[in-house]
Amino acid sequence: YPLRRQRQMCIRDRINNLISLSTIFYKRQRWDLMAIITPTPPHKLSARTVTLGTRKIIVEELKRANLIVTQQDHIDWEKILEANSFFSNFAFYLKISVSALKEQEFKLWYGWVESKVIRLVIKLEHHPLKVVPYPIKFPDQRSNFPFSVMYFIAIQPDKDISPTEKKSINMASLVSDWKDDINGWEKKTESMEVKVIQLKRDKLPKEVFLDHLDQRVTSQTE
Repeated sequence: YPLRRQRQMCIRDRINNLISLSTIFYKRQRWDLMAIITPTPPHKLSARTVTLGTRKIIVEELKRANLIVTQQDHIDWEKILEANSFFSNFAFYLKISVSALKEQEFKLWYGWVESKVIRLVIKLEHHPLKVVPYPIKFPDQRSNFPFSVMYFIAIQPDKDISPTEKKSINMASLVSDWKDDINGWEKKTESMEVKVIQLKRDKLPKEVFLDHLDQRVTSQTE
């Protein structure tokens, strides 16, 4: 009986938790693009981290997985979870380097910058570009700072974009506006720095390909 009572209380708590999360969902659904909530800890709400472009990518991947599942007699998990060739699929990338001199400041700084990357993605999506942010950060081994990480955003002009439209995209201005917003943080110190540079695929740091491969091997063996 005590065990049954304990289970009932656990179920009740989970239901109450779901109701609480649902309340958040219904308050935000008019503005959010893809409000998917995880009902168990750690609680994640994708509503504030999904843009028009990333929602399109997610939907395409879900449709691809659905085709694999429904068109075969058995589920081919290797095909569903096949490695993504992010660092080979695009011609241009934005590299965002986040650095600081002190470890505690660095943790605060990269947390702040990471939370604002979506704003840069949205700025870029206002132009005829395919914008794909990579969700994993890498150690920046080329930085002069003792604590530094880098993020990557793939950018690709739309196929039907005209040469005139392509020239009209002022990438430097978009990045500069975003950096001004980032550097305006009230807790920023002189030992914190953020840099954004545009790279061609053949100029990407070699370690991103090695780390990317390690992650693919790990995901396939887990």
